[in-house]
Amino acid sequence: MKSYGHLFLLLVILVPSVHLNGADTALSLSCRGKVLLNDDWFYGDSPYYDANRICEAGKWKEAPRLYEAIRNRNDSLYTQDNVLRFIHDRAPEKMEYDKQMGLLNQAMCSIAQGEKSPHLTSVDLLVSIPEEKQISKHMINSGVLKGKSVLVRTDEISMKDLFYFIGTVHQLQERAGCFIQLLVSPHLKSLLSSFAKAFRFDLLEEGGQSYTRHRGQGYMVHIISLAGHLELRPDQLGRKKIIANVNECIHSFIKRTIACTKHCKNMAIVMVANDAPITLIGGRKLDSSAGTVHSKVWNKLLKDNRDLAVVSYGKPDSIIFDKDHNNRAICLRESQKSFDILIALAYYMSLNQNVIALCDDTDDAAVFVSCLNPKVQKRMAFIVPDKCNPYKEGEGLEYKDPTSKCRIYKYASSDDYIAVIQKAYKNTIMQCLPDNCEQQFGGLEELSDDYMTIE
Repeated sequence: MKSYGHLFLLLVILVPSVHLNGADTALSLSCRGKVLLNDDWFYGDSPYYDANRICEAGKWKEAPRLYEAIRNRNDSLYTQDNVLRFIHDRAPEKMEYDKQMGLLNQAMCSIAQGEKSPHLTSVDLLVSIPEEKQISKHMINSGVLKGKSVLVRTDEISMKDLFYFIGTVHQLQERAGCFIQLLVSPHLKSLLSSFAKAFRFDLLEEGGQSYTRHRGQGYMVHIISLAGHLELRPDQLGRKKIIANVNECIHSFIKRTIACTKHCKNMAIVMVANDAPITLIGGRKLDSSAGTVHSKVWNKLLKDNRDLAVVSYGKPDSIIFDKDHNNRAICLRESQKSFDILIALAYYMSLNQNVIALCDDTDDAAVFVSCLNPKVQKRMAFIVPDKCNPYKEGEGLEYKDPTSKCRIYKYASSDDYIAVIQKAYKNTIMQCLPDNCEQQFGGLEELSDDYMTIE
């Protein structure tokens, strides 16, 4: 059995993004090294430069009209002033890439407005899925795919993207009656194994022998495209449950580590973003970090709430706690490329109704919320910047997450972040009160529907 040390356990962070090499044809529409997350294209010179600036500003209703107008000119006249300068030296293949990236960003604008978007199917072309292997809405609805094998790719996206769209895999299986093989990065196979088993589809590792044998067989689709083929709105992407493997040894370690805070009435699990900007699907960059303010706000909350304990999951320097809070502040990280501690924390939160979670929109948080029962998700909130990921957009500065039962709180600046965290904490902790907290589980027997324990 492994030895895990003392209260402040500092182990290894999760991988922030998953990038696989999935192209199966000679045709490649992308710039070398980047396809869906191509910030060079989004911020560089292209026929869609003006539309990209409107999209960058978060003008979700205005940007699609400009994307469509520019695309129509590209397809026909090629004489408009704002695209003419790109035509002379731009190869047809590059023009096609421009068109598909324009469609993809137009789709992101639709997602931000809570709408469905068939333009998401442009991803199949962007990642070079051969035409003869592509699926379509007609094939899904007409029974053509019944009993057939469909390989679902997950390359060129972040972990957040994967968990946002993963519910589409089961919906494709139900609607088309096909046999699903989900292609994932090797370190995700263990995490998704129980989910795959529950919904009866296979997991393949990128570069593995099973994938190599499949490459010349069946149909193929990218997981992002599925939402377009199935014509799903963001609020239709969420799945009802996930069955996660809880390592009993790790869960026991979590209980022992947290035991030192048993004098506290409430606990907050916290995950904060890194300082580096992230690149979204379509190429738009997002600065989702509030920087050094993280330490300031959580030390203040601990000072103002003597009955609160905080568990920080992530990089060791993401939150630096004051020494006065040592008996109420715990730092946790993974020891390797696994999710055992993260899943065990979700399990612990599910068992204890006095535990809440306040998280930035990170890969870790995407995995964490996927391991929570929808009823427990009401005790979790996302803290996002004003210009946030389209998946997290909504009306106002506080609203329900489109794909979960969590609440979302927006901040405009680092100073604003402090006030927003305090508001989110106050509102979320109310979910723990007896008058507001519905009975979430009938005991461990009901909880077993959402978790599987392993030795």
